[in-house]
Amino acid sequence: MSSINSVSIIGVGWLGKDLAIYLQELGYDVIGSRTSIEGVIELKECRIKGIVFDALESNKLPDELKKDIIIITLPPSSAKDGNYSSIIKKILEEIGNRPSKVIFTSSTGVYLQESGIYDESSPKSASIRAKNILDAEKVIFDSSISSCIIRLGGLAGIDRHPGNRSPSPDLVVNEPVNMVFKDDILSAISFILENNLSGIFNLVAPIHPNRGEYYNLIFKN
Repeated sequence: MSSINSVSIIGVGWLGKDLAIYLQELGYDVIGSRTSIEGVIELKECRIKGIVFDALESNKLPDELKKDIIIITLPPSSAKDGNYSSIIKKILEEIGNRPSKVIFTSSTGVYLQESGIYDESSPKSASIRAKNILDAEKVIFDSSISSCIIRLGGLAGIDRHPGNRSPSPDLVVNEPVNMVFKDDILSAISFILENNLSGIFNLVAPIHPNRGEYYNLIFKN
């Protein structure tokens, strides 16, 4: 484990909770934020330290979240007015120069939604959602803090897959899908911390099944 061992995870949701457990098992001192006391109690039940913090409502980041490593896992939907980058900027202004690293979970949704081979420099989508995410990424890179941005494919895991919800009626079945499994994300973040990596990285599974085949398989299980 790295000699830098205090980590705060801002926005502990489906991914963040297991990330907190995983990093704590590796020996990191971890604290996570939830938007309600009920959420903090849930973390406590998992033996994770938690604190109430709503990035949309609060103007001040609690001192308890100003750790050596800041991992931001807030989804774009956390900004109800669409001003996602303002929330990220406010967090960075609050943490100042304390952290040695900021890790931000972004999305491969920033790219053109067309079939093809993409890397981190590929053309970006002009959609509002993509713009919001890219604006947030820019805020992070414009800061003086060492940072790592992980553009994740669609999140998947035993407790999260398309079978939990109805498919979109306008689903394009013959397009390949980019997915990434939770365990791979946890391992990747640990690797980033251990090797002090910076920059932008895409993180998706190496296999890209046809969307129709993938959904049919999921809904059969």
